[in-house]
Amino acid sequence: MGYWGYRYYDAGSGRWISRDPIGEQGGKSLYHFTSNDPIMFVDVFGLFRWPWQGCCNGEKYNGLTECCCVANKRVRNGTGELLKDKNIDTGVSLCEASITWSPLPWDVFHKWIEFSDHSASIGFGPGGVSSPDSYSGRSDAKCKPVKLSPCDVNIENFRNNVRDLARDPTRPYDRTNWNCGHWRDQLILKAIFQSGGKCGTHELAG
Repeated sequence: MGYWGYRYYDAGSGRWISRDPIGEQGGKSLYHFTSNDPIMFVDVFGLFRWPWQGCCNGEKYNGLTECCCVANKRVRNGTGELLKDKNIDTGVSLCEASITWSPLPWDVFHKWIEFSDHSASIGFGPGGVSSPDSYSGRSDAKCKPVKLSPCDVNIENFRNNVRDLARDPTRPYDRTNWNCGHWRDQLILKAIFQSGGKCGTHELAG
């Protein structure tokens, strides 16, 4: 018996003993895998087979590099929006700069969120959430853009969520358990999770 992340496989009988996690959306048989053709196809996420081609707005596309979005779902064939399935700059960056006044004998960094259009910067410290962040604009700041695929996340919703979630009440600052880095990273993850996506879910597979 082998466990492959989403289903159990019985090598003795040569079959999966667990149903396909996407149910009948993957085909009529709930116990097959990549249409019973694992030589030609792979299913990395247990939710759809790759590679596959589809038709979006009457135009063929490659499911490895593109996605067809209809009503916030990734479909194989349909009339919707054809998007490139690759990570792009969301316009939100994760920044950090050294804290010069730290009493600790090692380098300590303040971390915050910066919008690349300079419309806002958001940080967290002992005084709570602040915008603009006091470290924004530092010459020694190092910023890394958050890159996401529009097939997985609605980029506009993500940006709005970052701003909105920063206004939510948060637990008190704690240097060890809830500092600027913890707050920043958790806010970004929450913004991604709540953003849904133009193609955040999968409708057709197989």
